[in-house]
Amino acid sequence: MKIPYPENLRRLLLKTAAASAIALGALTAQALEVTGSFTGFWGQPDQQNQGLIIAISRLPNGEKTGVVYWAHFDDMGNPSWLLAQGDIEGDMIMAEVFRFEGITFMQPVDENSNFGEAIGTLDVQFESCVAGNVEFRTEDPVIGSGEFRIERLSNQPGSECSGGISDDMPPGDLPQRFDIDLVPTGVLPDATGNAEFDLTPGRGDFEVEIENVPAGDYELQVGGEARGLITVVATGTGSGEIEFRSPVTPGKELLDFDPRDQIIDVLLDGEVVLTALAPEQGDFVGNGPPPFDTPATGSLEIEIDLTNEGVYPDGSASAEFEMSGPQSDFDVEVEGIPTGTYPLFVDGIKQGDIAVVEDDEGETQGRIAFRFPPTGGGEFFDFDPRGQTLEIFEGATRLFFADFPDEQASGGDNEDESPGNDQSPVTRTTVDLDNAGVFPEGEASAVLNDRPSHVEFIVELETVPAGMYTLSVGGTERGIIDVEEDEDGDTRGRIRFRDPANPAFELLEFDPRGESVEILDGGTLIFQSVFPE
Repeated sequence: MKIPYPENLRRLLLKTAAASAIALGALTAQALEVTGSFTGFWGQPDQQNQGLIIAISRLPNGEKTGVVYWAHFDDMGNPSWLLAQGDIEGDMIMAEVFRFEGITFMQPVDENSNFGEAIGTLDVQFESCVAGNVEFRTEDPVIGSGEFRIERLSNQPGSECSGGISDDMPPGDLPQRFDIDLVPTGVLPDATGNAEFDLTPGRGDFEVEIENVPAGDYELQVGGEARGLITVVATGTGSGEIEFRSPVTPGKELLDFDPRDQIIDVLLDGEVVLTALAPEQGDFVGNGPPPFDTPATGSLEIEIDLTNEGVYPDGSASAEFEMSGPQSDFDVEVEGIPTGTYPLFVDGIKQGDIAVVEDDEGETQGRIAFRFPPTGGGEFFDFDPRGQTLEIFEGATRLFFADFPDEQASGGDNEDESPGNDQSPVTRTTVDLDNAGVFPEGEASAVLNDRPSHVEFIVELETVPAGMYTLSVGGTERGIIDVEEDEDGDTRGRIRFRDPANPAFELLEFDPRGESVEILDGGTLIFQSVFPE
């Protein structure tokens, strides 16, 4: 039975595609990057019932490749297929075309036979996320050579096409950033510059700024390719910048290239004025990954109710920890207590404030959320609540508390299936450091968590002037505590050590037990205590 071409569906899809093209604005006038979001069905609007199935994927070595299935008809009107595969460069798929003949329906595999034959090349160049052109060159006397237009007929569910590099970043990848200085080459000795890159799931930003240069148009090259012009007008500082974004927004260029591991050059009249080599990978956004191993696979979900101390008998509090692969969430929720701000402490360390508000029905509730990676809102999740004491305070009065279970992810890298090891024992030692009186309202504490998998040592400093303070353990300088002021005017800083090493911590290569722990402001001692054995 002949199945008629769904012309009404095609018109509907193309109408949707046209609307998407309008929404993309200036994207069609810019270059773009072929990403996984270009995968789908593409029709030939000028030919009857013919089109392409395009699949963008990655080879084992990490390089992207494009596979094109071309559905058409031969000179006798019989349905026919050609297969093409090739490299991706910018907005193009440059593929070699293969024809397969002599295979019957459900024919068993014959490892000694090769039914495919290379007959030419096929180049797909995209104008936008919804339109493009195909040029083919073959040795076949019927197919020959030629070109045709294509228009998108389908989208991948859950995938947004922007033509920028953010399209290819999976939702679970860790946000990255780098911020580097551009170095003057001597052409303009006083010139300075900076390049900043941020990449999170669904968004990429790249900005280059130059200063202390004469007025003019400066060419930006990344990886040896021209990417745009930085216009400097006659101002006091002689500065200019260019901004890229994926997806593109008004006033910015489309970020259709990856600056990582590329040479960044700024040129004036063909001479390089500023230059730098971008790092191969950016740093984690925030303070780094969480201080616990996030398994590549496996999951964990823990939910508990906190104990009410009785100050507000009708109040309740709960905490939930979820881990799925590299993503981890920790939420603490409070209900039925007066409106206000209530600090949350984990293992004696303040991790944030819970703002309790009243809703339209007169009920009060508040929540604090921690996320890793730090996407979708929430605080940066840089501590491990498992095996720790959770406490919610009002001033100096404790309202709720609980010992959070210490469990590992099932099916993940952390899983320990040995008998009797449902929970890992934790030895925790905490000491408040004695205030020497320089800052009478200041507080400091030190915590040592000794686990079978790792050891942590954390020193925290609060309610002292913002600045840099020296930590000394056993008479040896061990690091600097950076105290900063938050939005509420409170000051706080801490330094964290861990063994084995973790990017979010300093390496713990000393034992504080039995040693004098001191915090100094310059050469002045402000806190001191001997850490317990």
